[in-house]
Amino acid sequence: MALRNVVDYHAGETRLGLTSRLAMANGFPSMRDFVAITGTSPHAINVGEPAAVAMLSQWSEFDAPLLSSWAIGTLERGATWRLGSALMSRDMRPGYTHRYCPKCVVGDLANGTGPTHLRPFMRVWWTTRAILNCPEHGCPIKEAKTDVHHAGDFALFIAKHLPQIEAEARDARMSPSFEVDKYVAARLQDIPASTFLDSLETYVAVDLCRNLGRFQQANSIGGELPAVALTDIERGYAIASQGPSRIETVVADVIGLRKPSAGEFQSVFGSLREWLLRNYKREEFEGVVKLFQDFAERYLPIGLAETFVLPTSRRFLHSVRSASFEYNMMEDRVYNLVVQAGLVEPSELTSGRIYFDADRGHEVLTAALETLTTSEIATIFGTDIDTVRSMLDANLMPRVEAFGNSRVYSRVRKQDVDAFLERLTVDIARDNELARLDDLANACRVARCKKYEIFELALNGELPSLRRSPESGLLCCYLVDPTELRAGIEAKRRRTAKEKRHDKTSTLFAGNQLLYWTEVSRRLRASGITGLTLLKLGFLQGVDAVCPRTWLRKKYVTLKSLEKFERTHVSLWSLAAQRGISPRKLRRELDAKGIRPIFDQTVTASRPSLFYRRKDVRDFLQ
Repeated sequence: MALRNVVDYHAGETRLGLTSRLAMANGFPSMRDFVAITGTSPHAINVGEPAAVAMLSQWSEFDAPLLSSWAIGTLERGATWRLGSALMSRDMRPGYTHRYCPKCVVGDLANGTGPTHLRPFMRVWWTTRAILNCPEHGCPIKEAKTDVHHAGDFALFIAKHLPQIEAEARDARMSPSFEVDKYVAARLQDIPASTFLDSLETYVAVDLCRNLGRFQQANSIGGELPAVALTDIERGYAIASQGPSRIETVVADVIGLRKPSAGEFQSVFGSLREWLLRNYKREEFEGVVKLFQDFAERYLPIGLAETFVLPTSRRFLHSVRSASFEYNMMEDRVYNLVVQAGLVEPSELTSGRIYFDADRGHEVLTAALETLTTSEIATIFGTDIDTVRSMLDANLMPRVEAFGNSRVYSRVRKQDVDAFLERLTVDIARDNELARLDDLANACRVARCKKYEIFELALNGELPSLRRSPESGLLCCYLVDPTELRAGIEAKRRRTAKEKRHDKTSTLFAGNQLLYWTEVSRRLRASGITGLTLLKLGFLQGVDAVCPRTWLRKKYVTLKSLEKFERTHVSLWSLAAQRGISPRKLRRELDAKGIRPIFDQTVTASRPSLFYRRKDVRDFLQ
């Protein structure tokens, strides 16, 4: 039956709070004294046992279904408990404390009806530590310790501590942010607030926000910190409430900033990963665990042998270090391969911090494994390693790896070697051709070239005489016409020299402005050794240059110095021809007058032609 004195019921009021006010309204010293004579218990009323709720309904004259809201139930041996439809963790239990918002209490006193000491009522959301701030006022929830005999007797607590609570209300300050508290209050009232977080159990959503906030805080740099100092849980809520895509962005940004190696990601994820590891076997954590496992697999270089929370299902990324182990390659070789393939930019990071796409990297690294060394190629060709290296330097076959900043790994894909041999396929020499053909070694001596140059001409279609030996199909046993080879080599070198003359950074090639000393002798109509003698004695200016025909470095005479010499000197033979006498007779006349040539023929055993200064023989010139 109804009690003599009843009180108003407020939406969101706890059953124990209502019972406490009823006990005080009817003159009982405490709620426990009142309940002791009813045949029920505070615990039964608190958790919402049907018999206890029915009894409370009779006392208060409120319907039992109304009072049955937010039933409390313990699950999993006390690890979790339910507050209405919201699942809470053990550490969210209020314990033997009175939790309250002082501003709410003062507001009830000012705005409520009935006796003043019965106006404040106990809100359901105060009974879980998932809420740390008042969802209405934003000030921190106060906690006052009590004991088992007075737990839940809120009306008695207010009556004894009202001055203290009024002082707390005056001093209360609003927290910078209390979005999580408003969110949990909405969850308790079954009001949708965040699609993603609403898909999780309440305590999982709250713990996710807290650990996600710690994760971002621990991995933030100064410029990323917000202007308002948020708590970890509020920072995490600002991220998680936007859904999985926003969480992924934060995780990806942190990994991109820190670039942890496979053995360092534990410290980067810190308490977030530890929280997942503690709870991954729980059914309510399945979605969150799979979410972060997916992020870890797609943004960290972890493989099937490594575990983030669950066993890795697929490798998405490799680091240079992990690829080195998996493909049995040196780290610097792996690095150079992936840089050359455009999978990563050149980096100063350590090998464990340089990531690249595992699938694309597999193509590059597998291709690098399916290669031949210079020694293996030399065996296939039947030639020496130096010849193979010169062929690679000439790009007759592409290297898989060719780097300028470290050791050159001279490896060639087998398919490129096969393609080279296929392009170089020639006929077997016929009997009537053997007389004019010679082996490559002798032909190289005649043409003054290297073997790779023979293959280069052949691939360009400039060596029709190239044949295979009837006795062997090895590359080293090919035959060629030395005369044709020499002509082809000289033509090729002239083309190259002509191209490089316009390149100021290239080797100097002899051209129209440079003459070899034999050409100087012919131009001066002098004996063969004269040009060299004039060059050695310094009458002509010499420069080192490469012969465009033989590519041998030689001393050449500049055309400018030769023209100057011709203007200021005249040969004995030319002067005698002008006077119509023999050179010998003319020399005796010049000697008789004390006129000497610029050098004496004794300077060399080959007797160069004699020259005089034009100013000395002006009287003898016609």
